[in-house]
Amino acid sequence: MHQVHEKDGGRIRNQLRCQECGKVTDYENFVKAYDDGDHRVILTDEDFEALPADDSDDLDVLQFVPSDQIDPIMLEQSYFLEPTSKTPKAYLLLRKTLEDTDRTAIVKITLRTRTRLAILRVCGKLLMLLTLRWADEIRDVDFKGVNSRAQISDQGETLDLEEAFPEDEEDEAPSGDVIDLMEALCKSVHSIRSQKQTKKRTG
Repeated sequence: MHQVHEKDGGRIRNQLRCQECGKVTDYENFVKAYDDGDHRVILTDEDFEALPADDSDDLDVLQFVPSDQIDPIMLEQSYFLEPTSKTPKAYLLLRKTLEDTDRTAIVKITLRTRTRLAILRVCGKLLMLLTLRWADEIRDVDFKGVNSRAQISDQGETLDLEEAFPEDEEDEAPSGDVIDLMEALCKSVHSIRSQKQTKKRTG
């Protein structure tokens, strides 16, 4: 059954008309909005994707990438992962695979009811999870000094790295050396745990 105009039999259709401009619109132009009576906020698909997720301990591996492709500036918080009683084999297999292939896993996690991207890397005998910043959280920085017009000649103004870092002192980590902070952190954690285990045995 259809509703029709009694006079000429024409179909009666409901028009989707905008109350603001008065124009008839289609469903493809619809978006969702929240209105509290005083304010109206348009909600996008990105807003719904960012809503709190259900609590879950699962890690969804999205892809594996070479470890040197991870820019440290994107890293945020770090967490050590412990295998559960149900997943020791999977934990060891993943750790060995990442270590043997020098790869880092890009994963999706639920942390404090928020879905986030993170990386999974090997740290000694453990797996470490490091959350990632979003691209829009990284600021573009431009210091005046890097745009200096100072000229560097092709001769006589290069650093002699062999003189600055002699081979017989490379293990002493001079003040000018760049230190891998993550590796230093891992060694520190392992050292503390070893000391605690030694105290328990001797106590």
